[in-house]
Amino acid sequence: MEKGNGAGDPESIDGFAELPNEDEYELTYPLGQGDDEPPYLWPSPEGDEEETPCPVTNLPDEEEEEAEAEVFVGRIPKDSTEAELCPMFDAVGTVTDFRLSKDSSGNNKGYAFVKFARKQDAYKAIVKLNGKQLRQRQYLKVTLSIPNTRLFIGNIPKARSKESLYDSFGSKTYELEDVIIYSLPNHDLRNRNRGFCFLCYPSYKAAAAAKRILSAVNFRIFDCRIHVDWADPLQDVDEKTMSRVKILYVNNISPSVIESDLRMFFSHYGELERVKKLKDFAFIHFRRRQDAEDALGCTNGRMFRGCKLQVAWSKPPMDKAIREEILRAREKRTLKLFADRPM
Repeated sequence: MEKGNGAGDPESIDGFAELPNEDEYELTYPLGQGDDEPPYLWPSPEGDEEETPCPVTNLPDEEEEEAEAEVFVGRIPKDSTEAELCPMFDAVGTVTDFRLSKDSSGNNKGYAFVKFARKQDAYKAIVKLNGKQLRQRQYLKVTLSIPNTRLFIGNIPKARSKESLYDSFGSKTYELEDVIIYSLPNHDLRNRNRGFCFLCYPSYKAAAAAKRILSAVNFRIFDCRIHVDWADPLQDVDEKTMSRVKILYVNNISPSVIESDLRMFFSHYGELERVKKLKDFAFIHFRRRQDAEDALGCTNGRMFRGCKLQVAWSKPPMDKAIREEILRAREKRTLKLFADRPM
């Protein structure tokens, strides 16, 4: 990530001059991260509820290829300084970059980003420091920092196909990679969307630039004023957990297909524990992992009752606390959007 702008003379900032000279990590003072707020998945630094988040226990294997990894640190007390925070993370592993976000006046905004030289150390920092109490009723929130590269676009005409949306949004923004739509369940309306789509970009920088363009007050597309927001992040599940999954997610199912049809179709590959169909998608629960792997390899892309099946591994359910944070943050963003809109 780019180095942020300094906020005045570093030596005049409380706490900075107290840091040991031998420390090798780089300190930067960004005036915000991307937009003027932290990515919305993370809770507000202002939250004062007493909470000790569950620690991460699924550390990557030692043999895993080492690479830089960044963690987000939220709920930082407003009176905390680099002199207090940096040594805590430096004790875990080699820190290559520390960015404490500050406003235009140089005040601590309550969150920071810490980059480690090794991914293993980033996970260790989450285990050791997530939930650490710094002040009375104030606990640090430490999670992996995953740049968001997808935008949610609402209020688009349902008659627009994926190709039409790609051409239209691709001509207005730069580096658009893909457009994801969810078709209507009716087989005759497969080329119609449900009034929203997701735009995928190769980097956070490209997605943020597109968001600024599409969020302009006077911007209209298809003669509509669209709703633009960051997409909810995709759930990050480690490989070890995914290797134990025995449930398949099956999409693009014909409306005429019922659960007994799916059970008969997938039972050719092994014993099933459960089949659950919802609209045009379903979850197929196998008793054995190997049977699920065989079914995935044989059925993904296969035609079934006039529709080409899309089959993938089903990700484990999202942690309830994380999901509630996402929903609360989404509600706050929606209320703020309507409050800021001109009448």
